[in-house]
Amino acid sequence: MSLPEKLRLVVASFDESGEPDFIEAGPPATRHTPGISTGTYFWRVDGPEESGLLVGGSGSPGAATPGGSVALMVVIPAKSGESTNFDVAALLGDSASAESESNPAMHATRSIDYELILSGRIDFVLPGRRRRTLTAGDLLVVTGVPHAWENLYDEDCTYLAISVGAQPSGAGG
Repeated sequence: MSLPEKLRLVVASFDESGEPDFIEAGPPATRHTPGISTGTYFWRVDGPEESGLLVGGSGSPGAATPGGSVALMVVIPAKSGESTNFDVAALLGDSASAESESNPAMHATRSIDYELILSGRIDFVLPGRRRRTLTAGDLLVVTGVPHAWENLYDEDCTYLAISVGAQPSGAGG
């Protein structure tokens, strides 16, 4: 499953006069890295005082900021496997893990990520080559641990991600 041709963001919020209403949203912002992934960013909040920012057009896709959140959909192409010499941490502005020298796709975020696999399957890899294969319907919660994604399979993997800026949790949660 790839992303639908037409993605629509529907926002229920308050208008300028403070009345509940629907806000018209422009197209989402997209970050495409050939052979690695395509991320479509729908909504972004950069701190606790904001109600949200439409990220289409002039918006800035990227990781959630402290106290903020990001809603996005990601497609990781089939057979992308280990992304040789691709520095994910540098692309996302995340921190690299100690294992990043042996696996440049290994990175960590300052967020808690809720990732729902919509289609396909993918391996989620932790340091030490610990891995879980995720399939449609699986919900992954990532609490700031170093990780990498590997799609060794014959179909694209599509997932919905809600990322909330937070300090990584320590051992045991």
